[in-house]
Amino acid sequence: MGLQMPKYLTSLTDIISLMDFLSEVSTLYRVEEGPEFRLVASNLTAQLTGAGSKNLYGKLLKEIVPKDDYRDIIFPFFEQAAATQKVCRFHHKPPFPGSADVMDVLLSPVVENDECTHIWVITKQRRSTDELEHIAFHDVLTGVPNRRFFLQRLNKSITRYQQHQMKFALMLIDCDHFKQINDSMGHDIGDQLIKQVAARLKECIGETDFVARLGGDEFIILIEEWQIEETVLKIADRILLKLQEPWNIQDYSLDLTSSIGISMINQPHDVESILSFADKALYNAKSIGRNTYVLYQE
Repeated sequence: MGLQMPKYLTSLTDIISLMDFLSEVSTLYRVEEGPEFRLVASNLTAQLTGAGSKNLYGKLLKEIVPKDDYRDIIFPFFEQAAATQKVCRFHHKPPFPGSADVMDVLLSPVVENDECTHIWVITKQRRSTDELEHIAFHDVLTGVPNRRFFLQRLNKSITRYQQHQMKFALMLIDCDHFKQINDSMGHDIGDQLIKQVAARLKECIGETDFVARLGGDEFIILIEEWQIEETVLKIADRILLKLQEPWNIQDYSLDLTSSIGISMINQPHDVESILSFADKALYNAKSIGRNTYVLYQE
């Protein structure tokens, strides 16, 4: 006869130990006759939001939340979780200070000797569609648009050129010797430096221009509706000077320069070709000594 795995692998002791490792609100209720549900533990996040502060320990769930919410929404799900011994999930707008408009609530029964003794509750903010879209299209570290967002904008610029001959330019920017800084001073310093680079780049461009982070220390700028080449080159000069200014991070004084590859689009090309033009120009800028820009010539 083979080994038989236990039905539930997470014990009550394990759950209490794990709770403080969660960034989400986490509370634990003991199941009593009725059934009733009495708050017996919570993590720091729950205490800070008021959802499980220590002065609520020992109180019944129906004494903590509004009567109507308890009767119409919360109790039916708690009762279901306890009776079926299966995980339940629902959405709820909590009454606690600082809570989000809508929370995603997960109820996990704690079963000992085939009896549901406790309900472990994990509550997480339910993000709006706008928030999810922002996360999908923006770089987490710097907050600027990411590669996905940039490619969408680039395709739109290509379409505008095809339809209305509206010229645009790309600047591919690489921080010179950034890896050395990151490796020698640590990723925390490197991350802060990248965040400041993104902020400075935004200061150098116009309102209709677009800066994105492609990854690592590589950024790209989309300059739309330029009329003369000098307009684009002035922005490149501005970026080189701005990134050479002193960098002060955590009491460290750092030096940084950049290399820029520029591609000015004044005839039809696809996305891959346009990006390869800027990449070749960037390679040439690095080859001739860095801290400069090179304009790709077709």
